[in-house]
Amino acid sequence: HSHLPLLLVCSQAPLLKLFALYLQIDGLQLSSGSRGVNNGLWGIWLKNGADTLVKNFNAGSRLVRDIAVQGLQPGTVIANSTGVDLAIDALNAGPYGLLVSNVDFGYGSRPWGAQGVVTDVTSFMTAWNLKSQAKMPAPNPIYGPLMNLVSLNISDPSPQPNLKWYNENATTQVYPADLYAAQRYDRLGGIVDNDPSQGQVPYVSPGYGCNGWHRCLIDTSNSTFQACPSNYTSPSLSYGCAGELWNASNRLPADWSFAGYANGDKPIPTLPVVANLRDYGAKGDNITDDTAAFIKALSDPKVNNGALYLPPGVYRLTKALDIRKAILLRGAGKGLTTIYIPVSLTDVYGNTWSEVSGWLAAEVLHLSTTKCIICIQ
Repeated sequence: HSHLPLLLVCSQAPLLKLFALYLQIDGLQLSSGSRGVNNGLWGIWLKNGADTLVKNFNAGSRLVRDIAVQGLQPGTVIANSTGVDLAIDALNAGPYGLLVSNVDFGYGSRPWGAQGVVTDVTSFMTAWNLKSQAKMPAPNPIYGPLMNLVSLNISDPSPQPNLKWYNENATTQVYPADLYAAQRYDRLGGIVDNDPSQGQVPYVSPGYGCNGWHRCLIDTSNSTFQACPSNYTSPSLSYGCAGELWNASNRLPADWSFAGYANGDKPIPTLPVVANLRDYGAKGDNITDDTAAFIKALSDPKVNNGALYLPPGVYRLTKALDIRKAILLRGAGKGLTTIYIPVSLTDVYGNTWSEVSGWLAAEVLHLSTTKCIICIQ
């Protein structure tokens, strides 16, 4: 599991490459040095895992692939994230049942990545409430079958007829804004709604609207439903305000609330600090190369089953870290602790392509639900 809030990772070619089940990446802010239109190749690369959750991610500069998803990755969620011109690239052998929910793509010129690498790369993908400054291009007509497009600022899609895409409210605000959060809130008992007609659906949109989680009637009321306020939102025809229109046999086939740490049932625990990076020689002054301090600390057997604390500062890193034990990297807070990678991966590895290379990488074969493999707070 990876928990990455409150940390800024900077590089000319950043890469966070992870192979895991129930992986969670939360709050990662990624920026890159200027190298033209695209400032590097990879941001986050998810491969051969399942039920991964990426949320509160920010791509502060444009990479070729801000987020790449490959190797089925069933149940994976990308939610509440932003970018200057975000690209989510579904690679060959791509995701099945991917949910992209409540994401601001910035300018919005390339939301679907390279497109058309192979067919069927995003079967049953759901794109929910995606925003952009400009109208986003529609997915490639051969992008994949059974795509769900709900509340997107996109050009009208024209898929091949046999792909059976579903397009709802393509340019309007929809409720809930974040489908992942709504499903998780509903499953864990957060919704208190004593509506006696729950499940019976006596009103079908646009006859009713959403006042938060509760249904309301437009321009009228009755003994069951209140009249909608002026700021009501429109429910999705495939979900409703609080899941009352959801059916597993419909076009939203999954309950994505199980993605992330501990099946989405609880937050990542706050682990105790077991070491301070400064005690291993780190300066954090944005001048000194602190790579040796990272390696020394991570090689210490005592630095395990807890957090390695990075006090406020800018820590330069010039070599890859391959972390294969239960340790969490914890910063001092958002904007206070920064890991800065001043060189590109080409500078480290040369002009050789290797999937095993990466700045922060972990291949997880057996992952405990109580330990973190790469965790940055």
